[in-house]
Order: sequence, then structure tokens, then C-alpha cells
Amino acid sequence: MLLSLSCPQLWVISHDRVGFFIKNHLIPTRAFIKWQGSEIKMLWAKLKIVVEYIRDKENRPDYCKYFQYLGENKVTFIRYDSNKKK
Repeated sequence: MLLSLSCPQLWVISHDRVGFFIKNHLIPTRAFIKWQGSEIKMLWAKLKIVVEYIRDKENRPDYCKYFQYLGENKVTFIRYDSNKKK
């Protein structure tokens, strides 16, 4: 049986996995955020509603919590931190 996922769901799932890797120090955080930070922040702003809908509809309160971690916390912190060094 094939899973039926919409394009927004694929985006949130893939970014959730990246967030997991960053939160658990499995990939170089600064390099990744420098490369993709603004896109992650923009995508979280646009896809947050999808995550909230699935959390509510499927009763999955932790759905894509690592994507949320990236979009709301990690990107802002690292952007601010890297701007301070200039």
C-alpha cells in the first residue's frame, strides 16, 4: 500500500528529520543554518499551519516537533549569534 502524502507533508517531514539531526548534533549545525537558515524560517512560517492541522486532526502533539525547533528556535539563535561576530 502506498502512502498518500501531499507536497506540504513531504516538506515538513523532510525538515523534521533535518531538525532531529541538528538537535542531536549529527550534522554540522552552523554550516547548515548558514546555507539553509532563511529558507527554513520561511518554510516554517508557511507550513506551520499544516503541522498544526495534522497535530490536531490525527491527535499527534509531537508531529514534526524538530521542524518547529528549527523554524522557531535554532535558526534565530544561530543567525543572531553569527551576526554578533561580524
